[in-house]
Amino acid sequence: MLLGLKASGLLGEYPRIMLQRSVREKVTAAMALVGLVSCGEAPPDRPIAYRGEYHYNTQSAYLVQAGVEAKICVQGADMAPAIQPEFASSGGISEVVVRGILSKPGSYGHSGACTYLLTNSELLGVGERRERE
Repeated sequence: MLLGLKASGLLGEYPRIMLQRSVREKVTAAMALVGLVSCGEAPPDRPIAYRGEYHYNTQSAYLVQAGVEAKICVQGADMAPAIQPEFASSGGISEVVVRGILSKPGSYGHSGACTYLLTNSELLGVGERRERE
């Protein structure tokens, strides 16, 4: 085979073609990874952990992931450990880590206030709890 490439004058082109292909494959893989990370989405039906602030009062409760403005309604987790009883009526905020399966963007929760729904969720940890200002 190499003799045929050398005879046709393509031997000098072969390494350049393979290099271009290799670079193209790496760029495609990198773009796919960046797309997945920037969306904050996991493959379907695979739980991932989210860290953020759990906002609650007598009317509603939702999670705001660190660095993201969208509200996430949490379904299935016992969030009672995150709620400070004396802040429940006036409203409170707790630092939490919750694991679950994130929905596609939509309108979820009371009056469609949440952009996402976290299902099959589990409260993994609670940090600082404070009253809303």
